[in-house]
Amino acid sequence: MIFKKIKKHFNSQKGVALYFSMIIMTIILALALGISTLIVGQFKMVGEMGYSVAAFYGADTGLEEGLYKYYIENNTNFDIGPQPISAGSPVLYSVKGRPGNTVDCPDPSIAICYEAWGNYNGIVRGLARYLGF
Repeated sequence: MIFKKIKKHFNSQKGVALYFSMIIMTIILALALGISTLIVGQFKMVGEMGYSVAAFYGADTGLEEGLYKYYIENNTNFDIGPQPISAGSPVLYSVKGRPGNTVDCPDPSIAICYEAWGNYNGIVRGLARYLGF
């Protein structure tokens, strides 16, 4: 009699282990997918930070070009670029220089205003420099 009740109890529990294992596997899969999505997003962000640094150095190159135009060539009104920072480089820069007390540089105490932009893989960074008398 007891064996029949035990046997009946186990017969009614058929497939429960399979059901619980499927639920646990689904939860583990959802966690794995969520974590992998976060990790892929972080890798993408780190890669774009590298692009940002390259674009920043492109803008810095533009400012250096502007200083050269001002101090060596004595030129206060120029637009340069976009052009590569060196031959074959994918990093581009542009620079604009305007004399003080103009529409682009309204402060009369400033001798020249520079604005430079660097571009690398669609990431653009800009710098500005103002030189006084």
